[in-house]
Amino acid sequence: MAGINVGVRSFLRLALGVLIIAVIVLSYVFYRLSLPPVEVFNSRGMTHILSIYGYGSRPSQQLKRPHDVAFDKRGNIYITDAGHRRVLVFSSSGRFLRQLGKAGAGPGEFVTPLGISVGGDGRVYVADESAGKVVIFDARGKLQREFRVMMPLKPYVFGGRLYLANYAFVNVYDLNGRYLIDRWGGKGKAGGRFDLPTGLAVAGKDEIYVADLNNRRIQVLDRRGKTRLTLGPDGTKGRSWDFGLPSGVVTDEKKRIYVVDAFAHELDVFQPDGTAPARFSREGQKEGELYYPAGIAYGGQGVVAIADKFNDRVQLLRIELK
Repeated sequence: MAGINVGVRSFLRLALGVLIIAVIVLSYVFYRLSLPPVEVFNSRGMTHILSIYGYGSRPSQQLKRPHDVAFDKRGNIYITDAGHRRVLVFSSSGRFLRQLGKAGAGPGEFVTPLGISVGGDGRVYVADESAGKVVIFDARGKLQREFRVMMPLKPYVFGGRLYLANYAFVNVYDLNGRYLIDRWGGKGKAGGRFDLPTGLAVAGKDEIYVADLNNRRIQVLDRRGKTRLTLGPDGTKGRSWDFGLPSGVVTDEKKRIYVVDAFAHELDVFQPDGTAPARFSREGQKEGELYYPAGIAYGGQGVVAIADKFNDRVQLLRIELK
């Protein structure tokens, strides 16, 4: 009788294991089926690698209006999921790793998380526009500190300093955000002034790139905050370009300038001097197409991550230029 009971228990354990595996498989299948159809838009010189829509099938597990994106030194992808007021972290292959912060008004919580940057030491900097603060997490995702600043839009860590674009300025802080080292700009249309600088990247002391959104231009600043080059309707050195709304900017190893244009639904790539622009993508929902993109990050070897905001996804694309 005892042997029969043991046999029954073994059978029940086996049946339970099979049931659990079946549930997992069915949940994964349902999740995959809930994603938009994978139809890739072909653009010469651009290859779609993958898209991240979230980490599950429930609406709360999917991205909602992702605004910005950043890479860490391991290639992990950090996304400000603005619609759900949190930061989500994925591996380079799109596997979900963890969440930072949540909706709320307390320490480490978000109201409108927009720009994001990850330092070489793994610390994560998030600009919360509506809450008027920058939130700093350590490399393990633990809240380190916050500091207040009016309408922060985009942080960028470079060379042991934190660069921060807010409503009309570029501010330079120490890495803890305790000391303001320098400040450039002011609201306006003249060179060196800004109107909602939503994109920011730094490649050197004399290479600070600002996506000056409402002025519809990219400004390249030197270490004193003076404009060296302008790309836009009234570009310097003949570098005129008709942007819709340039919302994000980044550079690669060769100092080429990558710009996501929200209103044009495209990625524009310029040579370091602003010449030979190349356009990629177009408006749409296919993989490789964009719909009001907001932020961009460069991951090396021609790979960019784009916060494809109104398609509720982040796309990884490889750009090949001659």
